[in-house]
Amino acid sequence: MANGQANGQWYPPEWPDRIRALAAGTLTPVTPKRAATVMLLKDTGTGTEPTGARSGPAVHMLRRRTSMAFAGGAYAYPGGGVDPRDDDRAVGWA
Repeated sequence: MANGQANGQWYPPEWPDRIRALAAGTLTPVTPKRAATVMLLKDTGTGTEPTGARSGPAVHMLRRRTSMAFAGGAYAYPGGGVDPRDDDRAVGWA
């Protein structure tokens, strides 16, 4: 895989075969696990830009290193597993 791309796409070259196997029922899908992400937003105002375009919130994302085997160079949100404490509505610091 050169530059984090396969067949000119961002996905690994084995994915088409895996997708066909999943559709045919010859491959058992993994059980999804709960996950969480963090989105950082910045209020950029409600006016318009000098170009006439409307302004809105800015979303901060990460860019994965292009040398990474999976989704190299892709923009992503930081995330991780779900902790049972994430559902605690009586958070002392909030």
